[in-house]
Amino acid sequence: MKLLNFVVIRLSLFFLLGIYLGLQFSIPIETLLLSIGIGVVLLILFHLIYRKSFKVNYGFSILAPLVFICIGMFSSSIQQPENQENHLIHFAKENSEQWISAEVVEILKSSNYYHKYIVNVHNIDSLATQGKVLVQIPKEAEENEFAVGDNLIFQTELRAFEDPKNPQDFNYKVFMENRLVMYQARPKVYAAQENKNASNLIAKAADLRDQIQIDLAKAGFNEQQLGLIQALLLGQKKQIDRETYTNFSKAGVVHILAVSGLHVGIVLLLLQWVFKPMDYIKNGRIFKTIIIVILLWGFALIAGFSPSVTRAVSMFSLFAIAINMKRKTNTINILCLSLFPILIVKPHFILEVGFQLSYAAVFSIVMLQPKLYKLYLPKTFLDKTIWSVFTVTLTAQLGVLPFSLFYFHQFPGLFIVANLVIIPFLGILLGGGILVILLALFHILPEFLVRSYSFLLDLLQGFVEWIATQEEFVYKDIFFNFNMFLCLILIIWCLLFFVRNKHYLSAVGFFIAFIGLTWAYSFAIEKQRSSAEIIIFNEMRKSVFGLKKGNEFTLYFSDSLQNPTELYSIKNYFPLYNIKDFSVEAPQPFYHFNQNETLLLIDSTAIYPRKVKNAYVYLSHSPKLNLERLIKDIQPKLIIADANNYASFVQKWEKTCRAFKIPFHSTYRDGAWRVVVKSY
Repeated sequence: MKLLNFVVIRLSLFFLLGIYLGLQFSIPIETLLLSIGIGVVLLILFHLIYRKSFKVNYGFSILAPLVFICIGMFSSSIQQPENQENHLIHFAKENSEQWISAEVVEILKSSNYYHKYIVNVHNIDSLATQGKVLVQIPKEAEENEFAVGDNLIFQTELRAFEDPKNPQDFNYKVFMENRLVMYQARPKVYAAQENKNASNLIAKAADLRDQIQIDLAKAGFNEQQLGLIQALLLGQKKQIDRETYTNFSKAGVVHILAVSGLHVGIVLLLLQWVFKPMDYIKNGRIFKTIIIVILLWGFALIAGFSPSVTRAVSMFSLFAIAINMKRKTNTINILCLSLFPILIVKPHFILEVGFQLSYAAVFSIVMLQPKLYKLYLPKTFLDKTIWSVFTVTLTAQLGVLPFSLFYFHQFPGLFIVANLVIIPFLGILLGGGILVILLALFHILPEFLVRSYSFLLDLLQGFVEWIATQEEFVYKDIFFNFNMFLCLILIIWCLLFFVRNKHYLSAVGFFIAFIGLTWAYSFAIEKQRSSAEIIIFNEMRKSVFGLKKGNEFTLYFSDSLQNPTELYSIKNYFPLYNIKDFSVEAPQPFYHFNQNETLLLIDSTAIYPRKVKNAYVYLSHSPKLNLERLIKDIQPKLIIADANNYASFVQKWEKTCRAFKIPFHSTYRDGAWRVVVKSY
């Protein structure tokens, strides 16, 4: 049977398309409901008309996808804030402080100065409402730390998230909006009440995680080991420091720090082994299945219902039911079925990178790994283990390759070596970790077990750190745009389907997509070679601007820094424009471009040539100058102030520009300033 003839697979694809369209376009919910209702009625009529006929039911075949597209659009539309009458976006007042009561639902990783919480808003100025807000509380005292389930009352101004300040910067605004968090707040006046009797399961799970953390710390695990345990077993990465996370990413094993299909699959195998004796009692398989499914969802609850663990538990719950009830299973069908309950409840998951990576990896493994495994028939247990891990790792990496290149612009060359070593022992780490946690909760954890498990965690971290130091095998700053991303996905999908069913259409699609990728790459490279621009980046307390000419970039950096390429803005800029040649030069007083245009740089000396007219004026290092006189002398087209100026100076300059009707650009407020250069 051809894979795409399975109804559930085809309908899943149309359901996904509907969700995406619903998130991109605003369509009235009433219209969608009417469309679904009419569609369902027509489907029933087509079924009744053609059920006793041998004729092909084209009406049903065309209408069913349209109905599932509408269902997907409906599930995403009803959760859009603008479609909810009592959502906080309808009550938030700009530049005005409001009283808000809310409940903490998630604790984020703290910054250097603030504790961060996601809260569910219950009231704004005594008006019942709903919606999520990111609340940041200063780290002034221990009593400023809250737990999931705590109730907060505070007075604050709700502020929208800002757009990225530099090209290719991480878009925190989109990231939070995809999680339906529309505003942020830094309250100065607030009160908190611990909700000890909270019945919320999420709060109970958070309390359990906190208790596990306390008990493990008392048992003797250090901070780094606790961070790894939280990530490996409890789905919490808040305590993983940036260096450790970067090392796991460079080694190509960052997936083990997020509880996902790999972890849940191992947990399912452990549960199947533990409850194996129930197979031999009457109705034992039924009770065994119920217990395993409950425990799997309990594991998801403790892990915080992240997209990856929710997807994995949904899929493996269906898989557990199938194998224990002795039903024939098709893993692709189960994978597709797991989409429906997740995305109906949380349609925004489809936009999360982790969710996309998770499904892409599993889909690639299911489609290709069995075929690849059959190419070689190992004889011994060790040989089978190594070959199995190798094929799973290779196929998973193939599935996530487009996403890794597009989102992260890097590729870990030693991912196979790292996974071959780590994955076979991950079962020991997870099984041992579960045992350690249970014994710690009952305060009967022996010291030798603490030392043994600590040794395993240190061994894991040490090996990953060693792999990550092999910098020559980590391919970074890879130029890869959206068109190339789409073409590569199509190439991989066509390859997977061709290996699976050997259909000529898959081969044709593969070659068309390959030609498309070649064209997209060539077009993007040629476009970059022929483009040039001047850019002033937004960097706090630094003056950073440069000239891009094709694949060359000259950085005019006026502050002392050993390696300017380590600046966040520069690191993100290079892969965006395929920069190959990089140089640093001292800044000049002015730059001529586009025949008659000039960029005039004025630094702390406040010296400038009065003969320059109609220039773009760039102010940096807080120059003490009479801006009114400068405007009369130069008559500038635009005045730009970077983030290396005193805030009071910038405010004064902006007020002066407003009085003289001169455009003013602050990189701190407006982001990087860029101008296309046609000649220089």
